Amino acid sequence: MDIIFGYENVFLENMSLALGFFDSMHLGHQKVVSTAVNFAKKFNLKSAVVTFRENPSIFFGKQIKNVLPFDKRMQHFEKIGCNFVVVIDFDEKFSQLSSEEYIKFLHCHFKPRFITTGFNHFFGKNRTGSGKTLKDHEFLGWKYFAIAPEKIEGTVISSTLIRRFI
Repeated sequence: MDIIFGYENVFLENMSLALGFFDSMHLGHQKVVSTAVNFAKKFNLKSAVVTFRENPSIFFGKQIKNVLPFDKRMQHFEKIGCNFVVVIDFDEKFSQLSSEEYIKFLHCHFKPRFITTGFNHFFGKNRTGSGKTLKDHEFLGWKYFAIAPEKIEGTVISSTLIRRFI
């Protein structure tokens, strides 16, 4: 698995992407990433996770402790079979991207054929982009898939919930 830091000089084509922070790699996160990897294998493509080094909420002043350290997240991606992980530093420039600019970023840097996210994935300045936005842009050449929440005994598994138990 290749780990690429930064995105400015990343130009990968015909990718199956998994988008998210994946800070705990719980069952839902695993399903998002494995779905992207499985599409890549099925259609003879490469898979990539596009993620952040730190939780983007930290940029906005929230005190959030990661469930897993960076290196453990990378180990999970490799174990699932990802070809690439693109690690972005969520900074002032990236925080100002509109949802449309983020869509352009995905299209220009990855030429994705498939994009997979969790059911509650948001992006762009003020979180204005969502799964619906990705679905609405399938005309750019990708197929979008939102993974439903994983539950245990009726409770949605989430990193927030896991943090409460730690």
